[in-house]
Amino acid sequence: MKRQGLKGLIGGANCSTSNQTNPRNFLFHSKGFTLIELIVVIILAGILVATVVVKVSMTPSEMSNISAVDQVVADIQYTQMRAMAARTTCSIAFNSGSSSYTISGATSETKTLPGGMTAGTTVTFDFNSLGELTGGANKALSLGGSTITVYRITGKVVTS
Repeated sequence: MKRQGLKGLIGGANCSTSNQTNPRNFLFHSKGFTLIELIVVIILAGILVATVVVKVSMTPSEMSNISAVDQVVADIQYTQMRAMAARTTCSIAFNSGSSSYTISGATSETKTLPGGMTAGTTVTFDFNSLGELTGGANKALSLGGSTITVYRITGKVVTS
């Protein structure tokens, strides 16, 4: 049996300086994380925790209100797009104290607000073939503590 000496026991006999400076070896044999990696992970974890806390802290009635407002906004925008696509006038009508509303144009359909919500005001949004709100002024609908406003010229729908 041949004696290897100290270099053979440590493993230095097989290691060359070119392998130590090779970037490929450095990536596979590096230990730990860089500061940038740690900061990115901390930021992503913070965003995830903030999102979960906001969603968990809402009561079921608040979630129902948000769902109803989102549904109404989507249906108002749907009515506007329908008017532009058909190049005709389409409308969506709400009656105060009612939990249903009607979308009309070439065909009519009646929808119900989720969670038993009711409209706070009586209003009809009429859209022309350009997607503009007709009637000369901005119109607003109150729904469960939120106000949905539709702007006259642009037809933009904003909640507050």
